[in-house]
Amino acid sequence: MFTTLRLTLHVIMFFRLFLLLFVATSFVVAQDNGTKFQLADMYIRAGQFDKAVPLLEDVNAAEPQNYSVYEKLREAYVGMKRFESALQIVDKQLQKFNNPSVLAEKGLIYYKMGRSEEAKAIFDAAINLNPTDKSTYQVLYYTLYRERLFEQSADFLEKGRISLKDSTLFRLELGFAYGFSGKPQQSINAYLAELIAVPQMLHVIKSQLSQMTQNQEAVAIFVAETEKAVRQNPVNKELRELIAWLYLEKEDYQKALDANKAISRLNNDKGLALFLFAQTALNADYFDIAKLAYESIILTYGQEALAANAREGLFDLLLKQSEAAKESGLDAAGIVKEAPFSTAALAAGKDFLQSLPNHPSAVDVQFKMAKLHKDVFGNYAEATTIFTQILRQNFNGSLFEESQFAVAEMALMQNNLGGAKLSFTRLYDKLRTGLIAEKTQLELAKINFYEGRIATAFTLLDAMDANTTTDVSNDAIRLKVVLKENKGPDSLNTALTEYGKAKLFERQRRGNDALFIYQQLLDKFPDHKLADEIKFDRALLYRQMGKTQEALAGFLTLRTEHSDSYLADQALFYLADTYENIIGDKQQALLQYTGFLVQYPGSLLTAEVRARIRKLRGERS
Repeated sequence: MFTTLRLTLHVIMFFRLFLLLFVATSFVVAQDNGTKFQLADMYIRAGQFDKAVPLLEDVNAAEPQNYSVYEKLREAYVGMKRFESALQIVDKQLQKFNNPSVLAEKGLIYYKMGRSEEAKAIFDAAINLNPTDKSTYQVLYYTLYRERLFEQSADFLEKGRISLKDSTLFRLELGFAYGFSGKPQQSINAYLAELIAVPQMLHVIKSQLSQMTQNQEAVAIFVAETEKAVRQNPVNKELRELIAWLYLEKEDYQKALDANKAISRLNNDKGLALFLFAQTALNADYFDIAKLAYESIILTYGQEALAANAREGLFDLLLKQSEAAKESGLDAAGIVKEAPFSTAALAAGKDFLQSLPNHPSAVDVQFKMAKLHKDVFGNYAEATTIFTQILRQNFNGSLFEESQFAVAEMALMQNNLGGAKLSFTRLYDKLRTGLIAEKTQLELAKINFYEGRIATAFTLLDAMDANTTTDVSNDAIRLKVVLKENKGPDSLNTALTEYGKAKLFERQRRGNDALFIYQQLLDKFPDHKLADEIKFDRALLYRQMGKTQEALAGFLTLRTEHSDSYLADQALFYLADTYENIIGDKQQALLQYTGFLVQYPGSLLTAEVRARIRKLRGERS
């Protein structure tokens, strides 16, 4: 008995060991097959079908029941144009699953072989398997449309509608198929029928149509047919939304505005559709249309909450127009110029503040108006008044700090250097870190430079953090280099001190006073190391004052007389830019930009120059 028990235990242990080995081997094989399948899939995605086939054939032999392996192997065979091999595995699959899906795949292979009549017969056979089920026709549609056989896929859908005696079927699929088979009228009519029957499909329809709107001829047809539908169904909200969207796709912003007015009326949304449209038009730089939309909201929905947003939107729109037009109510010499958008923005801001004095955006509007007075019109007293009003409101945030900075800057612009220095010092002592603190430290260095305190200015610049923000850092480095490299010729640094006065006059828009000092310096110190700086700054100042010919001559002089200057590449760039953006001589600008690449291939401006050359030549970026 004991012997028998031992024998039984040995048999059980052997069986367990065999089972473990079998499971482990199966796991390794399964894991190996999975790895092969993944690798084959990667090859197929890369179009390397020849590498995928042997891997998939191995896996298919091991797992003939695996449908995913069958699909990938069929795809690889077709990709290699091994159509007979593909047909063989499809026929084997049909022996297991004789359904419309597998038959459709077989028909597609015959179609790719150029045997269209046989393909048609197989497709018909697929339909005949279950002709009363709409999914049969959908299977054929998806099989064909995946291969971009849109017209053929639409034909089968139409057959299904006839066979099932239901013209409401497959409207979304037909819209898509007709759209990509060059039949935009049939496409949009299918979509319109679906939209009228199922309004919830609007977003789906817009999504599908968006894939076809690159063709402007098709868009024109989409618009014409949708306009007809709107006329026949004038109170249908979804049709109105579709036509408004199509007008935007056609870039017909005037009609889009009218359509959104109608949507707001129909939806009783208190101007929401109009407001969203205004934002869209503004972002696309259709300023006039956006302005009309905002004004319509203010006029029609003046007592509603969105009217406040429209007033603010109108103000910001005019600011954006001012920036786009590069308006300046005063030139560099302090001469008054027209600035219509900035003037209109001030009026819109005033209207906003009078209508909504307690609105959360009121302070922001005040700040922007003050900046217009400061930067565009040079009305420093009015700017100071508004910035001071903001400070009296005792709120926290970046606008408060920026207003403190601006008040100090206004003292500087009005030639109160002592007051400016005191205000900047207090602000820096309060902040110590951050962008405003960095800008304040730079301003203190500049004021000392303007006053002729060269050593103090240099010490302040030297103390600035190396991690300072890029724009502030660049300005600080350039000023530091100017102060370090251009001392003398006397112990009082007369040339550098006079140059500082000229830079102050430039900043205060006293251009003629700055030009007078520049000329004096060039006459008195013609060989001074500052000469290239002076000539470059003078040329830029001429340009800002509208003295274009003098500016061109100045840039050319710098390049010829100071070809080794670190400003020579910038002089050529501004020369070309003046031809391009001020004179409007595109050919001369292109000539100068091209010469720039030859003379200064390593310049930091090279990338910008290349972009401008492409633009002037009409090339894409």
